[in-house]
Amino acid sequence: MRKSISCWMASLLLLLGSLYGLTACSDKENTPEIPSPIIDPVIDPDTDEETAYATQFAKDVLGTFYVWNEEIAGSLPRLNPDTCTHPIAVVADIRYKNSATGIEDKWTSLTNDLGAMQESTQGVDTTYGMLYKIGKYSNTDGYFMIVAAVYADSPAAQAGLKRGDVIITFDGKAITDSNYNDINTSAAIQLGMGEIDGNTIKSSGKTVSLTAIKMYQDPVFCHRTFDVGGKKVGYLCYGQFDLKSTAKLIDICQGFKAEGVKELILDLRYNGGGYVVTELALASMLAPADVVAREALFEKEAYNSLLTKQGVRSETKFQTSWNYTAEKNGIDFVYDTSQANIGLQKVYGLISSNTASASEALLSGLMPYMEVELIGNNSHGKYCTGQMLAPENVSIIKDWGIYVMLSIYQNAEGKTPCMPNGLTPDKEAAEGLLLKEWGDENDPLLRAALESAGKVYDVQPAASGRATVAATLVSDIRHNATFGKRIGLPSDGK
Repeated sequence: MRKSISCWMASLLLLLGSLYGLTACSDKENTPEIPSPIIDPVIDPDTDEETAYATQFAKDVLGTFYVWNEEIAGSLPRLNPDTCTHPIAVVADIRYKNSATGIEDKWTSLTNDLGAMQESTQGVDTTYGMLYKIGKYSNTDGYFMIVAAVYADSPAAQAGLKRGDVIITFDGKAITDSNYNDINTSAAIQLGMGEIDGNTIKSSGKTVSLTAIKMYQDPVFCHRTFDVGGKKVGYLCYGQFDLKSTAKLIDICQGFKAEGVKELILDLRYNGGGYVVTELALASMLAPADVVAREALFEKEAYNSLLTKQGVRSETKFQTSWNYTAEKNGIDFVYDTSQANIGLQKVYGLISSNTASASEALLSGLMPYMEVELIGNNSHGKYCTGQMLAPENVSIIKDWGIYVMLSIYQNAEGKTPCMPNGLTPDKEAAEGLLLKEWGDENDPLLRAALESAGKVYDVQPAASGRATVAATLVSDIRHNATFGKRIGLPSDGK
């Protein structure tokens, strides 16, 4: 059994050129061609055809486009189409890691359900519509959950759940270290609610039944304005750089501009990343107006030596208009931000271990041009840009794709501040277990930002918002499909 796949490299290169914005040398006569290492594989007749072609596809992509392709070259033979039976697992296993430097690729992944991956990165998922934290009782082996965020119009919102609610059982069972993730995979669930009473968590006697639905999860959790000594300070809590939310971001920034906001508290504590094009659109509304007007460099990408030698490069500049269409570019993204630049002088970035990728890149890209104060805890440390690639004209693996790290992003000063261990806060603050609603000044991170902005509080909050309950956090919120993903798209609208 043989089938030609020699067209893959050309198809992938075209995909990168049209969807990622890679550009070669401007002198067309001397523009180098990237050599095609792909040949027709001779596949053993006893090998599963789909698995074999998926394996070859993953091997070719990693060998050519992966930013650490040279570092993993010795492991690529494991992706042998004749012998590899679990290419998804092998790709995850051979991803680059260096214990000496702390640099580790946790994101490159092969999938046999590309449609689901693409849909979920657009903010569409089958979900209850909430994020949560996992806590562990200090005196037992039991666990509990705290609702960290609720999406508008979701089953969780319609059931009355809100940020800070405590969950102590589901489907009548105690929450344990072996079952707490079941909430992610259940189509319907009954939650037993709890409440914090002094230093204990007890049952409230209330139960909530939820059925998961397929829905768009609006990542704009909250926006408002504070008056700090006569100075207008804006607040925007944003949870994911998807494409659809850009229209709302433009409206919000126009509102901030109209109110005379000069400083912005940008709450990215639960923002795990998303699309570069949305990141750039928001950055172009936050950066100083003169920087955007002269189309200054926002960021650039560093590729592997193969692509670099062949003249592949990518620089992203601040801009104010995008005209992408599904027919031409594969996405619908037609926006104009020319009237939405706020005119900011300073940004306060609220960060946590859940702040990753496009969030980190946004803050890093603004640093050369304006004051950026970071408040919270160390961010996740996602310092590379990936692209979801799929083979063309190979129907047997039409549902397969790979999210592959193509480059390491750098700001205009050539720096990647979050590499390798995340952005370091200028002022540390933790939200603890007693979660406040978005925009509540008693939230420790927001309060710390307002204090930095000059607001003076006569009375400090009890225990600075920390819970007195005898329990500890074990892990943070459920990471959605874009967590740690910085998804490349064109930056020039062509």
